[in-house]
Amino acid sequence: MRDAATILRAGWLIRASEPPIADGALVAAGGRIVRVGPWRTIEPHVGPGDAVEHSPDSAVLPGLVNAHTHLGLSDMAGKFEPTENFPAWIGRLTARLMLRSAGTVRRAVETGRDLALAAGTAAGAEMTHDPRLADPLAADPLAEECARWTVFGELFRFGEKGVARVGRTAAALEDLARRTGLAVGLGPHAPYSTGPEVFMAARREADARGWPVT
Repeated sequence: MRDAATILRAGWLIRASEPPIADGALVAAGGRIVRVGPWRTIEPHVGPGDAVEHSPDSAVLPGLVNAHTHLGLSDMAGKFEPTENFPAWIGRLTARLMLRSAGTVRRAVETGRDLALAAGTAAGAEMTHDPRLADPLAADPLAEECARWTVFGELFRFGEKGVARVGRTAAALEDLARRTGLAVGLGPHAPYSTGPEVFMAARREADARGWPVT
């Protein structure tokens, strides 16, 4: 006797590497997708205990992957007037960042996490200035739905100060991974904001721990 299944029938079933299916259905049981196909091929196998959800005007598609997020800035939406150039915008952003408390940042991460999940994000890479504040991205075993996140410590600066920051960030990431089980990595920001010596130090630290670099 098989487990009862949940069947999602939709106007379109979008697959990652194959053509979409009109009037398609997805069968899930035991926490796994066990079958997909046209509704006409699924319907004969629907059991009396199965739950069928029919959304003819909708599409079912794979979860989205957001490869670069700043969820910790979610509370900044709508707080900036247009600036003349990028440096001016960065200046305003940095000034606001310096005024926020740890609690404010954590709440912003939570808000961004929830908005991303509601929009269909199944996995993401969060860029953070302070890994200690990324705890809300840890998987919640009691939640019905949650996304998988990798937290990257974002690196800036040049010279010895920048290299020293790599070590401190790596230590904070190790602590985050140990406490939460989150996957972690290092993320040098950009050539205009991060020196080549910092890029190389990040690569060494990441390789020594088996972490990704972005």
